[in-house]
Amino acid sequence: MKEDMFDVLLYLFENFISENPNNLPESPEVITSALENAGFPSPEIHKAFSWLEGLTMLQELNLEAPQPINQQSFRIFNAEEFARLGALGIGFILFLEQYSIIDAETRELIMDRLLALENFEVDLEQVKWVALIVIYHQHMDKEDLELFEELLFLDNSSEILH
Repeated sequence: MKEDMFDVLLYLFENFISENPNNLPESPEVITSALENAGFPSPEIHKAFSWLEGLTMLQELNLEAPQPINQQSFRIFNAEEFARLGALGIGFILFLEQYSIIDAETRELIMDRLLALENFEVDLEQVKWVALIVIYHQHMDKEDLELFEELLFLDNSSEILH
């Protein structure tokens, strides 16, 4: 079985991030060792860490930004974004934003991290997981996070989009 960076991210989320988002082990070696013991190859582990570091750097830049994104602005998706995420992926992100589940800054974090995935085409499940990881990384209230997680993985989520 070929494990990729996304599989490592899911494992990290399920076993470390979602349990204690604010309390990860301080030593990356501890997490790396756990991932290697779970059977993940070292290059994929390092790619996942780089992906998470990219998320942290973007969030720090947003905090230092002189002016926040205007919440009344309109986001136009380019051809590459449509090709990679498809109508369902983009529709889901717009759904989250239209229902004030995420704001414009979070939307852009999610978009950046989706485009940072290795695979060219990103399916709806990956969009949901990346959205969940980004939102957990923002240290929301635990009750809000649980509600958001339930919303993301409703079996009838495609019905909600229409």
